[in-house]
Amino acid sequence: MFNSVVNDIVKNVNKNLEVEETTTSSDITYLPSGFTTLKPMLVTLSRMEKSLKIKVLDSKNKNEYVVQFGDKLNVRVPANLWEEFRSKVLNVKGSIRSIQGMEFFGSNFLKEASEDKAGSAYAELKAVLVKLLNKAPISYMNQSVVSWVYSFGKVRYETPSDVLLKWETLQPDTSRLLERLRASYKDDSGSIEMIADMLNFSKPGLNAFEVFKNYDFLSGTVIRSNLNGVNMSLDTMVDMSFNRSESIRIDDQNIVDEIEADYEVGVARGIIYPKDKSFPAGFYGRLKKHILDIMDRKEDTAKELI
Repeated sequence: MFNSVVNDIVKNVNKNLEVEETTTSSDITYLPSGFTTLKPMLVTLSRMEKSLKIKVLDSKNKNEYVVQFGDKLNVRVPANLWEEFRSKVLNVKGSIRSIQGMEFFGSNFLKEASEDKAGSAYAELKAVLVKLLNKAPISYMNQSVVSWVYSFGKVRYETPSDVLLKWETLQPDTSRLLERLRASYKDDSGSIEMIADMLNFSKPGLNAFEVFKNYDFLSGTVIRSNLNGVNMSLDTMVDMSFNRSESIRIDDQNIVDEIEADYEVGVARGIIYPKDKSFPAGFYGRLKKHILDIMDRKEDTAKELI
């Protein structure tokens, strides 16, 4: 079975490796920069054999060396390419005599192959995260925050610790998330690909992964504001299942009561909720005007009582 696998790889090796038709099917000739196409074969050898004895055989052609990896593979190396082959393939220093009989351990090639795949997975994950920040539901959250701050200003952020990507530190938090995922999963490209798929297609289940499990919200913020002495805040979140939610707190129950009567919103325990997932476009501007009107009426009433 092993020889069959090697033979199949040899048959498909690209133009950087030349098959020797006068020898067995597992004999190849190393050509300039041929390491990139020899690598898949060495990875396959490494998966099937923990180690292989290396021998440098005599060749009828004095301008080449024949390097034998156990009884599995012979590589014909032109003399002018020996240094490249020795450093990139064998990764050793020294003379041919010192290489003779050396054990070839393929773990480095397996690790490198794993790292190559993981590198591609992390590159894809990074692209997915960039895309995530610019599409719904996070893009809608961004619009809501900008509209709120435009209408009511900002005193400070009070975003809780159970939010993974805080709106006010969205870019650095995203970079830290990528670093944490890399530290946690290292060469586990399978897990990284699953996470990227969930983020890309808004699939639930992120909390199953260690990095996400202590968070209730993927992204969001709480903004404290003050409008002419009235303290208020916006809470806008995207949970770990990509569901969006919003609410408003106003520290004046009389204002809250009037808003409940005049707008199609829900009020529970003094907190204002939208009828849908989020407040409609233009709502904050109308809310600001309404609050200012209420405050003006209060002021007029107070003057009349004097």
